[in-house]
Amino acid sequence: MKTFLFAVALAVATSASAQISGVFNGDQSFTQRVSLGGNLTVQGSAIFQNGIETATGYGPASLTVNGNATIAVAAGPEFRRLKSIVVNGKLDLSCDAVVTEDITVSGSLQLNGGSKLISARSITINGDLLLPVGGTVRLETTGGSLTIRGRIRGPAVATTRSQLEVSITGGFFRFDGLRDANVDLASSTSSISPKVVLNRLINLSMMLTLTGDSSATMGFVVGGQGEKNILVRAVGPGLSQFRVSGVMDDPKVEVTRGGITGIKSNDWGENPATRDAVRAAMAACGAFALPEGSKDAAVLMTMTPGECTVTVSRNSGAAGSVLVEVYEVPEP
Repeated sequence: MKTFLFAVALAVATSASAQISGVFNGDQSFTQRVSLGGNLTVQGSAIFQNGIETATGYGPASLTVNGNATIAVAAGPEFRRLKSIVVNGKLDLSCDAVVTEDITVSGSLQLNGGSKLISARSITINGDLLLPVGGTVRLETTGGSLTIRGRIRGPAVATTRSQLEVSITGGFFRFDGLRDANVDLASSTSSISPKVVLNRLINLSMMLTLTGDSSATMGFVVGGQGEKNILVRAVGPGLSQFRVSGVMDDPKVEVTRGGITGIKSNDWGENPATRDAVRAAMAACGAFALPEGSKDAAVLMTMTPGECTVTVSRNSGAAGSVLVEVYEVPEP
């Protein structure tokens, strides 16, 4: 493989831009505007301080960075005639990004400095999407799908809002994570064609009636990447506030994984060490509150991806109707 050293860019230091291509080994920092005379691969992290483009007279070129990448611009067009961008790390972007083929980021995509347009045939972000303060970020695909596997994060100051607009042509919107409360989805998102795929189930519930010592089992799968906080409830007496009669007096819940019963819960508030955390989790999920001191069961767990089983039965008192619920708890 032919290796082009950073000295290639310095050889044209007297011009407004540096025309380069090939493979650069190690971390690189480009102070001039980079004009690509062919595909560019950086075997390390890369900083482009004044934008990047395909040089005049050349076909659209691709950029691959096998590390973190930062792309900024001082003035003028940000991207011109790029074919694709692949960043095998985090991408920190302070300008628009419009390419003819695909944008793939294995880490997070950090957007800075107000409104942004990110346009490509398909866009894949395997980490979080971090939105800038103010303005509107528009993500659009021209012939493929938009995939965000992490969280959509708004500004660090919760009272400051960001707006995200999505336009999909010829693919799907796949979103595996959560969205911060200070991120607004623009109304155009609802008109995506052919459809939106949100791969996050917020709540799973089952209402049933048990008799005697019978039990009921419900399965669920924790998907995505990394750990998630899961709240499981078996509500009997708490249903009385909704005028439900014949409820189970004292339900209990057991969570099983891999054939091993890991967590059991009887009265949700009996343990002072966990009571406040369970109460806060219920509020964060939007679940209705359980009366203080009730015999309802609730358990809060941190779980890695995998299959789980919930078993509900009578602990004491009369059998009857019980509501079984599973929630994914949003991050604070």
